[in-house]
Amino acid sequence: RRAGGVQAEQGEVSGPVELTPVQHWFLDDGPVAPHHFNQSLLLEVHGAIDVGALEGALAAVVRHHDALRLRLRERDGVWQQENAPVAGQRCLRVIDLSGERVEEQAVAIERICVEAQASVELGSGLLLRAVYFDLGERSGRLLLVIHHFAVDGVSWRILLEDLYLAYEQRRAGQPLALPAKTTSLREWAARLQDYARGESLAGPAEYWQ
Repeated sequence: RRAGGVQAEQGEVSGPVELTPVQHWFLDDGPVAPHHFNQSLLLEVHGAIDVGALEGALAAVVRHHDALRLRLRERDGVWQQENAPVAGQRCLRVIDLSGERVEEQAVAIERICVEAQASVELGSGLLLRAVYFDLGERSGRLLLVIHHFAVDGVSWRILLEDLYLAYEQRRAGQPLALPAKTTSLREWAARLQDYARGESLAGPAEYWQ
């Protein structure tokens, strides 16, 4: 049946978030560089970019999608995470390569992309990095790097749609109005924990053990 209305919390979600099973699986394995576990897109941009509108749109996406503000810390061998509050974090870096030759642009883009992917820090409270490369002649590239804890193949589509919508709204001087939030990671993780501890899994757990 069709449910009526949006039930998810629409305000800023901040505070402690329980680890999901797949996060436990990844962190308990003791990865050497847990921050370097990301997905990235390098987008070709046609036409002049309004950098101010792009920066505002990225800020709106970070504010709207709380998982982008996950902060993870290890204390006495135990990992804990939280949603950091919105604090005006800047994630966009602008690189002007318009005066370079095409070959030099390609080398610089590759080098800076590697740097950006290595710059994501689990404890920073911002799992997104963005770099805009100005290549001149009304063209450019936009790199988006997000830690895998906050993005997957399905959520890229949602994030890109929201980023484009927010960019167009900012460029047109309109109020920001993104689609309603869905269930937060914090609520989803809590429901998973409740389900795992519930009576419905007691029998299967005993069997598998």
